[in-house]
Amino acid sequence: MAIGTQIKHAIITTKYRGVFYGEVRRRKINKVNGSLQVTTGRVVMVEYWGTTRGFLELTDTGPTKKSRISSVCPEAVFEDVTAVCLCSPEANIAWYPHLYGDRTDIADDEA
Repeated sequence: MAIGTQIKHAIITTKYRGVFYGEVRRRKINKVNGSLQVTTGRVVMVEYWGTTRGFLELTDTGPTKKSRISSVCPEAVFEDVTAVCLCSPEANIAWYPHLYGDRTDIADDEA
């Protein structure tokens, strides 16, 4: 898979205080009318962080037992994005069940 289309998993924040976790492709990050726009693949909303070290803990170790995570959206477009923070491999493992359920047929770089 070409680097330009490689899927990464990241926390996305918006100026409206939304916090989301999902699949991001570099090609799908654009500047539109002066604001950052991100198109994602599968994504979930973090309704309650449940962390002790702020929302960036979600990028380091993933959600906690206290975190509240929404249902999955298969694709979304976010406007007025304030941050796209890539997640560690450890965090991605913790996020996996929230994004893919029991599916074991999806690798990190597949669409």
